[in-house]
Amino acid sequence: MELGRIAAVTRNYEALQGLKLMPSALPVAVAGLGTLGVGDLTGTRGLVAFLASSAVAVALTVWLGRWYERHYGKVQPTKAQRRAWCAWFAAGLGAITAGALLDWWLSPPVLLFGIAGAGVLAIYWRALVGFRLHHALAVTALVVASCLQLFGVAGETAFGITMLTYAAVYVCVGYLDHRGLKSILPPVQGAA
Repeated sequence: MELGRIAAVTRNYEALQGLKLMPSALPVAVAGLGTLGVGDLTGTRGLVAFLASSAVAVALTVWLGRWYERHYGKVQPTKAQRRAWCAWFAAGLGAITAGALLDWWLSPPVLLFGIAGAGVLAIYWRALVGFRLHHALAVTALVVASCLQLFGVAGETAFGITMLTYAAVYVCVGYLDHRGLKSILPPVQGAA
């Protein structure tokens, strides 16, 4: 592997660990299904299901992080990288929160939180892993789902579909980004 590719992998190693994105789909899907009234995931039962699925997602993400260490090694991010990631995370969370608050206050004909989230993901993918076709398709799907009210879909239904679209995006993009890492940096043979 040439030095430039090694540098790119180590610089963006956290973002290339796509399987770690996939568990995030679980609580997002539970929220989407609850909004749609599927499986009686409303009220207290829905809250408990969301919190339980969030705990499972965190546990799976930690387990997958260890799996990546065993199979691909560990790259220690620099302090500057950690600060930049924290700043990006805070800015992204702020944009999505602002979109959600505007949705709540203004009730616009689109889901601003969904569009903001799609924008945050697009910037993240472009900056860290390179904006590939599957990223463009994912962002497009999220924007379309966020605009369903323009086509006569009721607000709660549009919200539920948008959440389920986010869940599908996390699974699909996570898998494809992992395959990208695997093609650049094959796993260690004989790893436990």
